[in-house]
Amino acid sequence: LHAEGTNTVQRTTLDQSLHGIEPTYICADIEGEEFNMLHGARRIIESSGTCFAISVYHDASHVWQIPNMLH
Repeated sequence: LHAEGTNTVQRTTLDQSLHGIEPTYICADIEGEEFNMLHGARRIIESSGTCFAISVYHDASHVWQIPNMLH
């Protein structure tokens, strides 16, 4: 995305887009936005047995922040 761009991008959270669905596996390598994505998956994290495969190499702090959040 570019500050001077004219394209519109719609976005939603995993909790909203997967409402009523209990996924068994979520894999994410989304260029450093993994932590933000997990904030939008709070219901899924708290209420299901979903397995997560999340990249943590985009930001050094993600190495501990993401596992702590999932725990």
